Amino acid sequence: MTQTLRQITTVGNSLGITLPREMLGSYGLEKGALVELRPTPEGVLIQPARVVSALSPEGKAAVKGIVRRYRRAFDALAKGERKIAER
Repeated sequence: MTQTLRQITTVGNSLGITLPREMLGSYGLEKGALVELRPTPEGVLIQPARVVSALSPEGKAAVKGIVRRYRRAFDALAKGERKIAER
């Protein structure tokens, strides 16, 4: 795959770049796909985002960890209680 030069352009109220279809196809990306942006010493790395289903073993473990970490907050919400942080 050859190197491609792109110009930053306005997209709505934001700025963005377009990617060639051939490049998207090479990485299995299409309109609506999620990508991860990560700063590196060389520049910005753009790669397909890894999405984990909550139904997969890995997803279930992640959900359990979140529930464990925020158990008190979930319990308070379930009871309809809200604790306002003092300023």
